[in-house]
Amino acid sequence: MRRSMEDGDMDAVVQKPQDNQRKRRPSRLLVWAIASTLLVLSLALGLGLGLSLKHHGAAPATTPRPRPPTPTAVWQPAVGASWQIVLSQVLDIDDNNPRVEPDAEVFDIDMFLHQNSTVIENLHKLGKKVICYFSAGSYEPDRPDAYKFQSSDLGADLKGWPGERWVNISSPSIREIIAARVETASQMGCDAIDPDNVDGYQNNNGLSLTSDDSVELIDFIVDRASERKIAVGLKNAPDIIPDVISLVQFAVNEQCAEYDVCGATRPFIKANKPVFHIEYPPDAPSVSKAQSDDACTSRGSSSFSTIMKTLTLDGWAQYCDDEVVAIFTECLSLDATKADPSKMFPGSSHGEAPFILLPLYIYPSPKAWEPLLSMIATSKSGFLVVVNPNNGPGRTPTPDNNYIAALTALSAAPNVKILGYVFCDYGNRPLADLEGDIRQYHTWTDRYCRSSTFPEQPKPLICHSTAIAIRIDGIFFDEAPFKSQHVELMAMIANFTRLTFQQGRSCAGSPPTVIYNPGVFAHPSHYESADYIVVFENEVGEWDSSYVEANLAKLPEDLRRRSVAIGHSAMCVEQQLKFVDKVVTAGLAGHFATAVPGYTEFCPNWQEYVRYADKAGKETLGA
Repeated sequence: MRRSMEDGDMDAVVQKPQDNQRKRRPSRLLVWAIASTLLVLSLALGLGLGLSLKHHGAAPATTPRPRPPTPTAVWQPAVGASWQIVLSQVLDIDDNNPRVEPDAEVFDIDMFLHQNSTVIENLHKLGKKVICYFSAGSYEPDRPDAYKFQSSDLGADLKGWPGERWVNISSPSIREIIAARVETASQMGCDAIDPDNVDGYQNNNGLSLTSDDSVELIDFIVDRASERKIAVGLKNAPDIIPDVISLVQFAVNEQCAEYDVCGATRPFIKANKPVFHIEYPPDAPSVSKAQSDDACTSRGSSSFSTIMKTLTLDGWAQYCDDEVVAIFTECLSLDATKADPSKMFPGSSHGEAPFILLPLYIYPSPKAWEPLLSMIATSKSGFLVVVNPNNGPGRTPTPDNNYIAALTALSAAPNVKILGYVFCDYGNRPLADLEGDIRQYHTWTDRYCRSSTFPEQPKPLICHSTAIAIRIDGIFFDEAPFKSQHVELMAMIANFTRLTFQQGRSCAGSPPTVIYNPGVFAHPSHYESADYIVVFENEVGEWDSSYVEANLAKLPEDLRRRSVAIGHSAMCVEQQLKFVDKVVTAGLAGHFATAVPGYTEFCPNWQEYVRYADKAGKETLGA
């Protein structure tokens, strides 16, 4: 039941950390500053001394390539346009009474964090333009499309960014990912894109990237974006300005004042294109007048759209007129779900209807979970839903914005329990790794279920216009060992789970549900520590095997009521529904049946299966 990185559905890694700060990268700055200074000197002296600009080493600069004129529908921001950039938080704009502070003309926001929101629509209603940020030159393990990256395209780590790596920007596979991101920006209604990390050639990238590679990448991005009437900005990378300035509509520059190299980006102003300029004063948000003057009056920065930010790129900002804004720094008070988790699920007592155990290994892009949400709204069955961002909770402390939105909706359903996926490798996985995953799932619940009556508790990292109440109601242990020699180990893990979930204040009012999934019949002693055990996970036709028949005969009735069967690869809907009948007749507590071989998509017969399960449950109750 475990999902591997090759399965192609991984959220991957899914989730930009909710503290996904787009900080400056000090390791690049000195090289960037030196290169930019040389560029300024070359611009000043080149003609008189017969010098030419250099891209990389001794390679001559390429001639700017001719291209068709950019479609007139592409937005061209004005020089000096006011702006705000927020990359580590979700903008909070009331749908019914949209307003925003500061009253800037342009907002640069993280694209992936806003996929499930109406922020862009609301900003447009206010007459604002929206730039959508994503990384074009690096792999980030917490983005929803991270599973698409091939290991052969990954280079060296980005210093200071755990898990993030440079990518081969010339690879056809990487180009496909970038094109898909541009398409996402188009579907979201972004007016422009801010592709980051296009300056890998200035860093120890491990891929021998050159400035020409970056020029070709920008050319590729502009081609895809202009087809969709999306403007494109150049992030830093001053060396390639002569080659791409005719292609892009603006520049986004970090820290040129700090390193006294703003003149390198001045060609944009001369071309009547804005420079959206960021400085990170060392004492921000307590910026002295001297620091403000340094940021706003640096040589060569006249007419730049300058903003001072903290390294986290959150909602705080200070402008050169000394206006200070601190939006999104106070999150809304969040109340727990109104559903009483202790009563929300029917349990497994004799005479109660079997539940549906759903392995939900589907990334919650907008509307991806609608087949589930629509059925649980009308179904009388109980649902145990297993969420699995990345063979576990993923590498980041909290789920990404898409998961937050989808889990919030799912948590509101009174007939649902949500279980976090943890794999055991049949007893071979280190105990510390198992405990780490368990703690992380509990953190999701604890972080997003704070009540305003407990002000001493930490606030959630992400601010939303609606209350968030995420429940993780227990743990689903996949690849669980099933023999007697592992009884003590699994009992210790189950006990750790229950103790962990009892700590702190969370949405879950009842003890956590613990399920083992060995996929086969387990030693009866394992039932002493588990709430349920998955005794069958196989093709539905194998339920009729002599192995199942023999082991069912030996399983006492009380343990059957704490057992679950999962069948996949049904040849037809009739076989799928007959499997449900057989499992219910055998007296098991729960089931899942699907016609597909895995759990990364909803079965074409999903609705029919749920309705049939409801009917089977009513018959069990004698309704």
